[in-house]
Amino acid sequence: MKTKKFIIEALADSKLPAVHLTPTDEKPASLLDSMFWGQCYLPQGEQLPQTPEGEPMRLLAQLNLAQIPALPGFPSQGLLQFWLDDNADHFEAKIDDYQTMRELYAIRFYPQPDLALQQKEAPPQGPGLLPLMNLPQLAGKMAFQAAEEIATIDLSAGNGNFTDYGYAEAAKALTPKILRKSGFNLELEDVTDEFCWQFGNWGCKLGGHPALRQGDIRYNMPELQPYTTLLFQYDLTTPEELETDTFVFLIKPQDLAVCRFDDVRLYYHNCF
Repeated sequence: MKTKKFIIEALADSKLPAVHLTPTDEKPASLLDSMFWGQCYLPQGEQLPQTPEGEPMRLLAQLNLAQIPALPGFPSQGLLQFWLDDNADHFEAKIDDYQTMRELYAIRFYPQPDLALQQKEAPPQGPGLLPLMNLPQLAGKMAFQAAEEIATIDLSAGNGNFTDYGYAEAAKALTPKILRKSGFNLELEDVTDEFCWQFGNWGCKLGGHPALRQGDIRYNMPELQPYTTLLFQYDLTTPEELETDTFVFLIKPQDLAVCRFDDVRLYYHNCF
């Protein structure tokens, strides 16, 4: 019999608060609501974020922080928007270079959004697909669930347990004895897949630990190591499909504290 209890107890020192985000069947009641995709807040005089090629970006998510359960280190109000270049050709050409990657996304923050400033006719967005897996975007109003997450456990390194940057010492507590006690026989492929789903920290969320597939790139890229806070994760992974798109937005904690969102890094991964 498999149980998560002993693994969670072993990694208790790595717990971080998070807010999990899921789409509902409801339509947003207001353009200020938290939502995936759709017609969002766009003040008069502003255009949708555009790519260097002049194409409009697509809204991944709009987060009304006043609607979301309190999360330490995050602002308690304001409207935070995440936009993405969904042109697959652009994405493939730019995603592997950290200079050009910055052209693929945009983040906007409105500290005091006001519907009285909303454009009367916001530019429409048609249905779209995410690069590179051609998966439909999430849509609809958001539901929120406060959570605590232990450090991500990634088994891609064989016998070693990779975790997100800064939690390598905590991961050493996950010994073979604890794995055996928890009932996970990682020599079996179906058990390994279940383990990766249970301890991968997948899903859409604010805060917490990022999902990983090939280990955390920050261990090998010193220039990214100051970005220690997971700002937002947009992820379509399911237990049946463990190889899909994950967009991880990382921020420096000191920038988050002053609501500065012009220096956020994107870490994108899948197994395509």
